[in-house]
Amino acid sequence: MRTAGILMLLAGAACEQPSKHVYSSPPPTPNASTGAAPAISGAPEIPIGTLAAGARLVSVTDAATGAPVALGSITDSVDVLTLVAFGPGEWAARHGGRIELAVRGPSFDTTLVRNLGAPAPSIAAHTFRVGGLMVGRYSSVVRLRSTDGSLLAESIPLLIEVVAR
Repeated sequence: MRTAGILMLLAGAACEQPSKHVYSSPPPTPNASTGAAPAISGAPEIPIGTLAAGARLVSVTDAATGAPVALGSITDSVDVLTLVAFGPGEWAARHGGRIELAVRGPSFDTTLVRNLGAPAPSIAAHTFRVGGLMVGRYSSVVRLRSTDGSLLAESIPLLIEVVAR
C-alpha cells in the first residue's frame, strides 16, 4: 500500500503541467532629480464661442512689415487683429452684428467699426489699422454688438504705449 501511494503521488506530479501564469512586479517609479520642479499642467483654454459670445484682441503687428510689436514701444501705425464669436447657438449670428475696436488715449478717442452682414459667421476675425497716434498711453477693447446695438461681448482692455519716433 505504501508503494502504491508513492506511485500515485509520483504519477500525479509527472502529469501536472507547468502553470503559464507569470507574476511581474510593477516597474520601479523613476526618482526625480534633486531640485527638479514637478510638471504643472495648466487648465486648457476653452475655445472662443463655446460657452457664450466672446471677443478677443489677438495680436498687434507693425502695419508696414507685419512683424509683432512690443506694446510698450509702438512707433508707427499698427494692425490690431480681433476675433469675435456669437456663441454656441446660431440664432444670434442670423441677424448679423458689428465688431467695434474702441481706442482711448490722450490724443485719440475713437471707435472703429466693421459691420457683419446677415447672416453673420458664428466666428469672425478682422484686422483694424490704427495710425496717427500721438505719444502717450492708450487703452483698446474689442466689442461684439448685435444689429440693434446691444452689447454681446467685450474683451479685456489692452494697454499700448506710443513712444517718440
